[in-house]
Amino acid sequence: LLLRVRKKKQNAFDVLVLCLSLSDGIYGIYLLIIAFADMKLRGNFVGQEDSWRKSIICKLAGFLSLLSMTVSAYALFLITFFRFMTVRYPFKYKYKSIKTAKSYLGIGFLFFSLIISLLSIWYYIIEGHSKVSNPNCLFFDIGFQSYALGSATILFVLTQMSCLIVIVVLYILMTLSLKKAQAKMAAVRSRSQSHSFMSFHVISVTVSNIACWLPSCIVYSISLMDYPIHISVLTWIAIVVMPINSALNPCLFTFSASKIKLFFAKYFKSNYTQQLDAAISTKDKTKNKNSRNNI
Repeated sequence: LLLRVRKKKQNAFDVLVLCLSLSDGIYGIYLLIIAFADMKLRGNFVGQEDSWRKSIICKLAGFLSLLSMTVSAYALFLITFFRFMTVRYPFKYKYKSIKTAKSYLGIGFLFFSLIISLLSIWYYIIEGHSKVSNPNCLFFDIGFQSYALGSATILFVLTQMSCLIVIVVLYILMTLSLKKAQAKMAAVRSRSQSHSFMSFHVISVTVSNIACWLPSCIVYSISLMDYPIHISVLTWIAIVVMPINSALNPCLFTFSASKIKLFFAKYFKSNYTQQLDAAISTKDKTKNKNSRNNI
């Protein structure tokens, strides 16, 4: 996040990755809330579970978790879509514009924020529920006990599944376009390396999304069919599976970028050079001191 903010000349891709980092950071806030609650209520959770699920903090955590998961999927879709349009139509400025990226992000963020807010009002005010349906504060339904939570679960499943399918299709089309372009061009080594890197990046993003999104979509879809699912399964998905995707995104979209790698290479090289100069300077001082003692 800091590397993208400090970058002087930003483009549409930087803005989209910045939004993805912020949405993943929101899920990190949810995890911190759950971690602090676990530390505070450990040993006496049974007696305070009801008050915890009724608290504003737990309700806020549920709102943030659902907002993060939906916006993150939408941001990944936009990153893939803008990349595909740039590869397919390299001379179209529209999909390289920061203004276009911000407008798409703003529309999506406002849409999901409004929908989740309306679902929260529906659940807590219209249906009259006073507490979250599970101790993990997830704004999901288990067994379709509430129309509002059922709608929230459907929103999550449809968003992630549709984004996942579109992302896989766009990456396949992008790979085919790159292969066609490479076949028409002269066999230049640097060009081949860039295409190989792009193919590796495409495969990495696709596999990570499938591995993290598909299990959660399947489990929450089954829960809507009134199939009994243990709360520990939902806990593992919320605390382990989903954060893996949030942790992989910065690695795939930041540390794999050539300019960022060049930045770290220069940083470590400069530090190494300074340490080497300091060692040489210390060695020279010691040598001069020994020479004076010998004289």
